[in-house]
Amino acid sequence: MKTKFFLVIIVLSFFIFGFEKNPSLISPLSFQTYCTSSFGEYRFNHFHGGVDFSTKGEEGHSVLAVGDGRISRVRREPSGYGRVLYLDLNDGRTAVYGHLIRFSRELGIEKILKEECEKKGTSFPGDIYFSPPIEVKKGDVIAFSGELGIGSPHLHLEIRKGDELCDPFFEGIPFETYSVPSINSLYLVQSEEGAKVNSSLFPQKISIGKNGEGKYILKENVSIEGRADIYIAFSDSMGSSEYRTLPSEIEGKIDGEEFFYVNLKSVSLSHYKESPYLFEIIDGNVYLKMSKSDKITLNEIRGSGLPKLQGRHNLEIVVKNRGGKSAILQGILNFSENRSELKNEFPFSKYKILETSLYSNGVGIAIIPIEEGGKSAIYINDKPAPFFFSRRSQKYEILIPKSALSKGSQEIRMNEKKLSGLFCKGGEQILTKQFAVEIPEDAFAKIESSDNAMSVSVSPKGMTPFATLSAHKTEHYKEAIYANNFFFSRLNSKPKNLFKSENYKILKDDKPPVWSKIVVSTIPNIMEKELRMEIKDNLSGVDPNSMKVFIDDREVYPDWDSDASSIRVDLTNYAKGEHNVSASISDKMGNFSPLPKTKFFL
Repeated sequence: MKTKFFLVIIVLSFFIFGFEKNPSLISPLSFQTYCTSSFGEYRFNHFHGGVDFSTKGEEGHSVLAVGDGRISRVRREPSGYGRVLYLDLNDGRTAVYGHLIRFSRELGIEKILKEECEKKGTSFPGDIYFSPPIEVKKGDVIAFSGELGIGSPHLHLEIRKGDELCDPFFEGIPFETYSVPSINSLYLVQSEEGAKVNSSLFPQKISIGKNGEGKYILKENVSIEGRADIYIAFSDSMGSSEYRTLPSEIEGKIDGEEFFYVNLKSVSLSHYKESPYLFEIIDGNVYLKMSKSDKITLNEIRGSGLPKLQGRHNLEIVVKNRGGKSAILQGILNFSENRSELKNEFPFSKYKILETSLYSNGVGIAIIPIEEGGKSAIYINDKPAPFFFSRRSQKYEILIPKSALSKGSQEIRMNEKKLSGLFCKGGEQILTKQFAVEIPEDAFAKIESSDNAMSVSVSPKGMTPFATLSAHKTEHYKEAIYANNFFFSRLNSKPKNLFKSENYKILKDDKPPVWSKIVVSTIPNIMEKELRMEIKDNLSGVDPNSMKVFIDDREVYPDWDSDASSIRVDLTNYAKGEHNVSASISDKMGNFSPLPKTKFFL
C-alpha cells in the first residue's frame, strides 16, 4: 500500500507541475554579458543558427559546460567557427561552441588536437572524435573564448536537437535583459502584375509613427489596388543598445483574422539556407516578408500574406521577443480591385529616363517627359512588349511585367533608346563573352558585361546567393574572378554562388603574400604567450591550408586568424630565451612566399 501511495503522489506531482521538457541550463560564460546577434537572423545565404555573446572585446574568458554531458568532438577550421567544440548533453541535446581560442588543457583536449595535427600533417585535421567521450559537469570550464574564424571576439553558442538548430533561450539558457521591440520600417510590395500601392506601380515605403513605448501607427492612408505583401523591419536589443537583435515572433492580422505568423524558435540544419525566401534586402536594409513561400520549411510559419479584399480594413502587426515584451503596429488599409491595363505605347516621344530598377514583379522604369507630344513603344529583342503605365506627380512609371520576359537574355529598348544591360529571366544559363551566369527559376536579373568584367543584379535581391557564376577561361596563368577585388573563384567551369557584390572582374595575381609583423603577444585573461605572424596579400588572399611553420626547426601546427590575416602559434611549452621561426605560405593563386629563419625572444 505504501508503494502505491508514493506512486500516486509522483503521478499527481507530474500532472500538477508538468514534465520539464528541457532541464535548466546555465550561461556559457561566468559573467553577465549581452547578445550581439540572436537566433534566426538573416545571414545572406542562411539563418543565424545560434546566439552570439559579447566577451567584452577580449579573448581568453572561461567557457562553461551549460549542462552535464560528454564532449564528443572538436574541430579547428581556417574560417567559419575557427575552433569549435561539441558537447552532447545527457538529455539528448547538443551544445555547440564556436570561435574559441583554446580548448581545456585540464581535459586533455589541446594535447589530442596537437597529436591529430601531427598525425595528419595539417593545422586543420577535420572533426576529432573522442572515444570514449570526455565527461563534464554543468559549470566545468571546457574552453576559452576567442576570435578565430569570422568576426571580432565573441562566443557563438548553438543548441541542437538532432537535425534541428534551436534558439538557446527557448532551450533554457538564462537571459533577462530584453528591450521592448522596435518596428523600424515597412514597405508594401506589389505581388501581382499591375497592382498599385498609393497609386504607384513600384514598392512603397509607408510612413510609421510612434505612439508610446512599443506602440506604432501608420501615419498615412494606404491604398492597395490588387495584391501586395508587407515587408517589415523590426528589432530589439538584448543587453546593449549598440547591437540590434531580431525578435523571434511576428503576427499579422486584418480585422482580427490572422494572415501571417512566424516564430523563429528552430530551423532544420537541412533547410537553414532558406533565409532568402523569408528575408529581402530593400535600400540596403533587411526586411521580413509577411507571406509564406512554398520553398520555406520552418516549423512555425503560416499564412499566404495580405488577402485580396475590398474596402477599408484594420491592420494589426504584433512583434514579440523572447522576454515576452511586444510592440504593436496599427493602421488602416484601403483595398480595391486591380484596374491597371496593359499598354502598347505611352503618349510622348521626348523624355528622360530617371532610373531603371528590378522588382519582384517586373522591370520598373521611371521617366520624366521633356516635352509633350508623340508616342513611344517598348521592345524586347525588337518585338513590341506590353507594359503598365502610371503617372506620379511630375514623373511617370512604367512596369514591364515579369510575364513579358522569356527565358534567356533579352535587350529592352524604348523606341531607339536601349536600356543598358541584358535582362534575364531565371531558369537558364546566360552566356556573356567571358562568363556564364545561372539565375534561379523564380528570379530574374540584369547583367552588364565587358571583356573582363561583369555586373549582375538579381531580383528579388534576397535571391542573390542562389545565382551562380563561372568563367569560360580555364587555363590563363594566375588569373581568377574577383568580386570587388576580393577573390571569388579560379578560372574554371565550376559554378559558384554569388557574393553580396554585384561587380565581378577577371584579374591577374602573380605577386606572393608579404610577411609583415612578427610579435610575441599575450592572450588576455588566460595570460598564455603566442607568436603572431601577420601576412598581407591584396588580391587573391592567403591560403591558410598552405602554411608551414617551424619553431626551432620543428614543425608546429598553429591557428589561423582569418580577420587579422595572421598565424597564431601557441608558445605555452617553450622555455624563456631566444628561439627562431621559419615558415612558408601561398596565396589562393599559388604564389609562394617563404619566411627565412627569424629570431624571437620569450
